[in-house]
Amino acid sequence: MGLFCDITSYNPRKNKMIKSIYRSHVLGAIILLAASLSLQSLTVSLNGAIQEEQPRRLQRFITFPRPDPDGVPTKVYVGIHVLDVMEIDDKAQTFKADFWGVIRWRDPRLAVEDSSGSALMRSFTMEEIWSPYLYILNQRNLSTYYDPVFRVDDEGNVLFFQRYYGDLSVSLDLKDFPLDKQKLPIFAGSFRYGPEELELVVNKDITGQRDAFTIEGWEVGEGEVQISTERFEVQNRDLARFDFILPAKRDFSYYLIKALIPLLLILFMAWAVFFIDPSALGPQIGIPTSSIFALILFMHRISGILPNISYLTRIDKFILFAIILVFLALGEAIVTSMLAFREKKELALKMDRWARFIYLFCVVFVFVYSFYL
Repeated sequence: MGLFCDITSYNPRKNKMIKSIYRSHVLGAIILLAASLSLQSLTVSLNGAIQEEQPRRLQRFITFPRPDPDGVPTKVYVGIHVLDVMEIDDKAQTFKADFWGVIRWRDPRLAVEDSSGSALMRSFTMEEIWSPYLYILNQRNLSTYYDPVFRVDDEGNVLFFQRYYGDLSVSLDLKDFPLDKQKLPIFAGSFRYGPEELELVVNKDITGQRDAFTIEGWEVGEGEVQISTERFEVQNRDLARFDFILPAKRDFSYYLIKALIPLLLILFMAWAVFFIDPSALGPQIGIPTSSIFALILFMHRISGILPNISYLTRIDKFILFAIILVFLALGEAIVTSMLAFREKKELALKMDRWARFIYLFCVVFVFVYSFYL
């Protein structure tokens, strides 16, 4: 019959139980509503506190003054020590490196007047003290080993060091590939201060590199330091920049064995067409045709390891001229075959004898033009 029963069957004990259940449901609904309202007000309060805290921190991050007065640039000593260069990716135009970055400066406001000879270092975060806001500008995918903490001694000397590992972008000039020389830069720049406010000084005790790297196929030389500026168009100003540049030279011996010698063999294979009887039409046509296909395959193979550049590299020039040269050899073979079928075999043989020397001269000229001029 449910909750609504006939009045003639009224039972006082049962009615009392129904009222108790009803009151418990109402009380539970009230408690649930009160908890919901309290949680909503707490959420609004926390959001308000976060919104108030974020502008306060952002304002402190932006407006924290330099330790030196206006007109006097703050000296910041910068050092980069390269531990290893592992790889250069021609297609992605990146190189993988492992290096230390160290910066230090003096902030008299952080000095302790009565240190009692203590040599303990204090630790601060970026939001607690002034910093030059130096970052690796050409980082692509860098990982760090340590937390970003500034260490300060009793005299106010601030030290920050970090170890970086990963990819950095590099603009490769591949016109001389595979005889090219590249520059592998590590750009450290400030996102806030220009040269009139920040004087970057080379820390000679730190800056340098290890004697040998694990990279294969390249010879990496001794790095050099350049103090320059970075044009920041958003602020319409120049920002201070510290460059550590490693010279790198590609090892040509790998491409000599893997590419150049096979290409020369293909060219000499096509040269054999001038020694075949002009009346043998099959070999006359087949040898140059297969040589052209092999050269086109080499060109696609080389293009696969390089970015989509709009100019020809040295090896591209060599392959392109080799294709043209073999195509001309194919044309000469067709002409001599036609002469042989028309009973002018002596003329065809004479053309082949001349073509042997002309072809060799063209091969030498193409090689010298592609790799030495």
